Amino acid sequence: MIKAVIFDMDGVITRTEAIQSGAESQVFATIGIHITPEEIINSYSGWKDTEMFKDMAKRHLIKDIEKLRKKKWEIVYKKLSDKSIPLVPGSLDLIEKLQKHGYPLALASSTNQKFISIILSSLSIKEKFSAVVSGDEVKQGKPNPEIFLLTSKKLGISSSDCLVIEDAPSGIKAAKAAGMKCIAIATSVTKDKLQNADRVISAFDELSIEDIKNL
Repeated sequence: MIKAVIFDMDGVITRTEAIQSGAESQVFATIGIHITPEEIINSYSGWKDTEMFKDMAKRHLIKDIEKLRKKKWEIVYKKLSDKSIPLVPGSLDLIEKLQKHGYPLALASSTNQKFISIILSSLSIKEKFSAVVSGDEVKQGKPNPEIFLLTSKKLGISSSDCLVIEDAPSGIKAAKAAGMKCIAIATSVTKDKLQNADRVISAFDELSIEDIKNL
């Protein structure tokens, strides 16, 4: 029985995964590595960015990877200050509906706490989540289940009673490894890459409270 719902953030609540991958593509281009934002999302969606940068460093023999990562975040924060936060259509409506039906909500995102705080504050939704867990709080990122197990612990609800809403294959693997149900929304990758979820949707208007109750 589903007693709590855990949201990923980038690609589930907001479309900020494109801002991050765009900044990453931009900084890699400065050292002659040409990888598109779409290629980054397809390969690394759901990863902690520290792990993504480490993997790229190994693949391309990059030495000063932390300098590139710092530059990435400078670009991201500048872009956020220049524009409103792009939303996944229907995400805020779903949060409202779940809250009205008494579901405790949590957010578990691989990104850092500063970025999460900026997004939640900008959207005025921080108070809607009983627990917020960032990639800063775990040693291993998705597909390791650590982030979801920690979120379950903070909620005080058994992992088997939690539903995760994700957009990335690594997030689905993490949710299932934590013993949780998972609904995947195809905002970042195609549906065929999300088939390990309990249900795959194209948009939130396909999902009802009854669907969640019946998982």
